[in-house]
Amino acid sequence: MIESSCWVLSITMASEAAPMDTATRERQTLMTPTTGSGLKQRIRELEALIENDLRKAQRELEGLRMVKGMHGDTNVAEMLEKLKEEVLEHFDNSKGELKKFFVAQRNENLKLHEQLKTLRNENATLQQSILALQRRLQGIEEDIGQ
Repeated sequence: MIESSCWVLSITMASEAAPMDTATRERQTLMTPTTGSGLKQRIRELEALIENDLRKAQRELEGLRMVKGMHGDTNVAEMLEKLKEEVLEHFDNSKGELKKFFVAQRNENLKLHEQLKTLRNENATLQQSILALQRRLQGIEEDIGQ
């Protein structure tokens, strides 16, 4: 059922290709510097874009109406319900994956925090040892110098 509706949509999309090319050409023509400048030109460009989007939305609506007419209301409702279930399932799967990721990330953060604390403590100990060795060396140098 879904494949046939996709086929119909692809046919309607293919039939839309030629008008979209003309709309693109219209937009390009409006963007040339000879049609005006400044605010007026920008307004014309925006009007052309809006008209193009409106035409595209109308063609899409017609295509969807054709699909609805071909399949009837019950098939559309079934397809919509199936799509809803798939989206909810995908959402639940993504939510579960994110929860697992957050737990793993929190554990990794705690581990790194502990390592950082350990390294800072080691650094402080080493700095104290260096100071003690410098004092000892200074004392030895004073003893040798006398």
